[in-house]
Amino acid sequence: MKKIALFLLVLLPLAATAQTPSQLKKQGKAGNRDAYTALGAYHEQRQEYKKAAKYYTLAATPQADYELATLYLNGHVGASTDNDIARGIALLRRSAAAGNRDGRYWLAYCYVQGLAGMQKADSAALIFESLAQQGDSMALLQLGLAYDLGNGVAPDTARALSLYRQAGDRGVSNGYTFLADFYRDGEFVGRNADTAFALYRRAYALGGNNTAAAEALALCHLNGIGTPSDTAAALPFVQEAAAQGSAQAKALLADYFNYGWAGLTPDGDTALALYYAASQDGYPYADYMMGAWLYSQQAFDQAFPFISSAASNGYTDAYLLYARAILHGNGVEADPEGAYGLLRHVAHLFDNGEPQHLLGLMHLSGFGCEKDPALAVSYLDTAAGFGNTAAMMTLGDLYATGQGVVRDTLRAVQCYQRAIDSGSVSAMMRLAGSYASGRTAPLDLKRAAELYQQAADHGNLEALCRLGLCYERGEGVILNSRRAFNLYNEAADRGSSYGMFLVGMCYIDGVYVQEDSEQAFQWFLRAAEAGNLQSCYNVGLMYHTGEGVKKNKKEAKRWLTLAADNGHPAAADLLKTL
Repeated sequence: MKKIALFLLVLLPLAATAQTPSQLKKQGKAGNRDAYTALGAYHEQRQEYKKAAKYYTLAATPQADYELATLYLNGHVGASTDNDIARGIALLRRSAAAGNRDGRYWLAYCYVQGLAGMQKADSAALIFESLAQQGDSMALLQLGLAYDLGNGVAPDTARALSLYRQAGDRGVSNGYTFLADFYRDGEFVGRNADTAFALYRRAYALGGNNTAAAEALALCHLNGIGTPSDTAAALPFVQEAAAQGSAQAKALLADYFNYGWAGLTPDGDTALALYYAASQDGYPYADYMMGAWLYSQQAFDQAFPFISSAASNGYTDAYLLYARAILHGNGVEADPEGAYGLLRHVAHLFDNGEPQHLLGLMHLSGFGCEKDPALAVSYLDTAAGFGNTAAMMTLGDLYATGQGVVRDTLRAVQCYQRAIDSGSVSAMMRLAGSYASGRTAPLDLKRAAELYQQAADHGNLEALCRLGLCYERGEGVILNSRRAFNLYNEAADRGSSYGMFLVGMCYIDGVYVQEDSEQAFQWFLRAAEAGNLQSCYNVGLMYHTGEGVKKNKKEAKRWLTLAADNGHPAAADLLKTL
């Protein structure tokens, strides 16, 4: 299991002193080098780094060498050049050689991190071993990591677990956190969610550097590890870890605002800001979410760098979006062949059949690969086997039309029904239309009405309208004009322009309500403004004839032109007479 313990190279607080800077300076001039060290600490705490470096240099004690090293290595003095890094390492070595604990510990840590090209894991392990034998709590943790990962020593998981526990017992939060990871994942020890959760709680209670424990507790509450799944219980831990700079926690907090978890009001702007912050910290999931949102807004040039970053850092879902982008040239030069190769390469990583679905579509059209209907059907069958409803729908369309396969309406219906059984509302609508018209499926108005009802129950507004038409006409159900009118109104109230149009038609034809051309006009106008093409024509016609509204040739031409420009033939014919 991979663990990373990140600790900033920072100044450890010196003993408090009531002496003034002038008193310390006087003592330093008199030969008290500890006074110069204290004076350096005074200026460092005030972020007066050049003055701090001056007095640490004058002190030249092992502790002062360590403090000066931190200034160079953290970039507070110098320009973070290779020479500055080398100067910091040299100071650490001098401090360590004199036996200073901080110098020894951080020299070993620099060896582990390979700072300035010094990858000396074996030397680091020896230093940590020596410090650990003296009971140094942080060295216990680092030595545990060495044995866990095999850095500079032979891997020894049992010893790593013992060292993690010792570190935790001495107050190092990550000791318990890393130990808990083993019980959570079931590596080396048996999986025990309750033990893992208890250890994470102990780690968090220690305070200090407990970001990892806060993250882990958030994930336990989110995923039900050792405790019931509860997004509200997870939220405080997510917020705390995010405030401490955790990229993963920032992305999780973004999910809260994105999806409205734990009763939070969905806030897309806040979610995007948090995803962006996590992305800047190098978190691939956040890159993907930024890229996916921008892509959905057709901001392809802005989306592609995020998508590319997520894909290059191994975030699996990004591969599909990356393939789509290069397939169509969205935000990058089009490369259909490259998209085809990528999809084939990553298909095994997905269990949703989407790569195979796309590959099937490409072989149907010959876009980016050889046109091969038989291979297309093979890919689509594979995708359908993964439960991909879009592939089931595509197969249904192929068998219904005979494109690339022998036309087989029975099999088409079976494909649509399979998609319906998997929850596809689109398939419900497609098959309902087939039963209503008798095109692919046998004419069965009752079954059509049942499918429209099923799709409406899933929130499909067109299905509400189609179901209303069934009741208005008595097709597959008992004729009920009141029910029809109410269904149209429900769809209209939820924003359906088709529903608005149908309410208008009720007022024109007197379906359940008294004929009222003025009410009809108002409904057609609402529908037209919402984008319903037939309503654009109706509004133009009514302005032309003066039915339900005062004649207005200018408005008539405006609405008829809009309808004609969008392909309404009757509008185009009427315009010629105006």
